[in-house]
Amino acid sequence: MAPTDHTGYRIVGTITRPHGVKGTVKMRPETDDPARLDGIAQLYLGDSEDRLTARSIEGVGFQPFKSGIAVLLDLEGVADREAAEALSGHTVWASEADLPPLAEGEVFLSDLVGLAVMAEERKVGEVVD
Repeated sequence: MAPTDHTGYRIVGTITRPHGVKGTVKMRPETDDPARLDGIAQLYLGDSEDRLTARSIEGVGFQPFKSGIAVLLDLEGVADREAAEALSGHTVWASEADLPPLAEGEVFLSDLVGLAVMAEERKVGEVVD
């Protein structure tokens, strides 16, 4: 099922691989606070904001490891390791309306695209990704 409105979605992570044999996937979060995802009912998978497929979240967990925290997701329709493996590499999006508000001074990474990169008061480039 695709969302009806393709505006206001933010990348929240990338599915890296299956976790176990019951369809759980491991996601590398694109946030400094993965707990922001706790309580969200639906995520979207797709390679761009205009090509998203909705998936209900049936369970969410967090797994610490040496370079951060992985998010463990149980998604609607993903019932075994093979189905979870098929999602490896997929970008995960959330509706901005479902995410908690940002604190003062925080920004979404995607909001940085297009900004000038400055060094010693001289433009040396532009954020492209």
